[in-house]
Amino acid sequence: MFDCGENLFISSAPFTWNYAIRDWYNEVTSPGFVYDQGPKGPGAVGHYTQVVWYSSFQVGCAVNYCASTAKYFYVCHYCPAGNLASRINRPYNKGNSCGSCRKSCSRKLCRNPCLYKDAYANCAAMKSSYGCGDTGSGKVVQAYCPASCKCAGKIF
Repeated sequence: MFDCGENLFISSAPFTWNYAIRDWYNEVTSPGFVYDQGPKGPGAVGHYTQVVWYSSFQVGCAVNYCASTAKYFYVCHYCPAGNLASRINRPYNKGNSCGSCRKSCSRKLCRNPCLYKDAYANCAAMKSSYGCGDTGSGKVVQAYCPASCKCAGKIF
């Protein structure tokens, strides 16, 4: 249903999950990330932005040792995928924890995901102009913008 994102941590020694995830998260300081602006300089911050991505609500992680390379592979999949170009400099909504989901908050995380995905980046404008009703245009919006039509008050 959703495309998923992936973070990968490779090491020659075993580490804890806390260490691997913190390594991805620490891209916020090195190379550095500024909310609403993006990376401070050259270097990848995509691991960080995927870890904190606002709409990913399914996360699965695994580790495996590969004897032929003598490496440990730590992998996490995040669904739906983050790092979308339209929000890459805003991977989450600024403000208080659960500010977008006051009635669906658990341990400072929103628990009201939208199970639909819009096909277009301008679905909010399409819904505003044409609605999601039973008119010809409304049916087109329903078909290509199901999250915008069906997920009021949910995270998408």
